[in-house]
Amino acid sequence: MTDLKDKSYPGADASTDDVLYLASWYYQAAFVLWKETSRITVYKYDPLAFMPARLLTIHAIEMCLNAFLRHEGLSAKDVRARQHDINEPSFIKALKLKPKTANHLRDLTARREYLAARYAPERSRDLSEINRLEATLAEVMVKVTAYIRSGETLQDQ
Repeated sequence: MTDLKDKSYPGADASTDDVLYLASWYYQAAFVLWKETSRITVYKYDPLAFMPARLLTIHAIEMCLNAFLRHEGLSAKDVRARQHDINEPSFIKALKLKPKTANHLRDLTARREYLAARYAPERSRDLSEINRLEATLAEVMVKVTAYIRSGETLQDQ
């Protein structure tokens, strides 16, 4: 059990593989929640009902980026300093993300969708389309996993 007086930042000692593994669980949870919310709201679309799935999806994308950055040698402190900015050109280039996905990452950051999904129910109708979020997460998860498993880094390119 962790000492409650320990002031180190949680996750500072996590390995790249641990971060990626946790991202994969957020990925799974997001898709389960999208499916379940769609089932429950099949007769009446309710954008607020999808906010928890939206938050999990964006968080999973961010965790993938964090794993990528840790793989590239950034410290946990430097990764945290990004403050939910998932628009990282080196990430987009190294993973060879589709233009739609790259643009969506820029839009997610510019519109501060992570914070909106977490705190702003009044913005629920103004956020990314569900299909776009799901597609972005799926592409990012697959490509980050393959990139990290390959052992390649930006310095190798």
